[in-house]
Amino acid sequence: MAKGQVLINGDGYSSADVSCNLLGRTIEGLRAINFSTSQVKEDTPGRGGESVERIRGNKSRSGSIRVTAKEAAAIKRSLPPNKDITDVAPFPIVLTIVNESNVPVIYTLNYAEFTGDGFQMDAGTAGMEEEFPLIIGSIIVT
Repeated sequence: MAKGQVLINGDGYSSADVSCNLLGRTIEGLRAINFSTSQVKEDTPGRGGESVERIRGNKSRSGSIRVTAKEAAAIKRSLPPNKDITDVAPFPIVLTIVNESNVPVIYTLNYAEFTGDGFQMDAGTAGMEEEFPLIIGSIIVT
């Protein structure tokens, strides 16, 4: 078994088991998605320079989604005239992962928004992709 592979009833999960839905469409050209949560944490020094307490700040969530150029163009064509992808109102992203044992894992990224848009083409690659950074309100795993 590869390090970090998750096995449920003997069947692992792979990228082929992932379905991604956003903006009312299933993303057929999903190439990658990542998301994370972070929280500011700091020790408060006291007598003798030693920590006497730890304070916690706000949590933030971010990520990105990478899709084929064809998929990116379809998303952009669905926007109203004179709007770009950063103008899209907050939306949920639902990742459903179901393996051969039909044991689903569902990640719901609530209140997601695109924070950037760009295009890059590398000569010599077989396909073109676009990556969009995200800000995310909450992440729920069911």
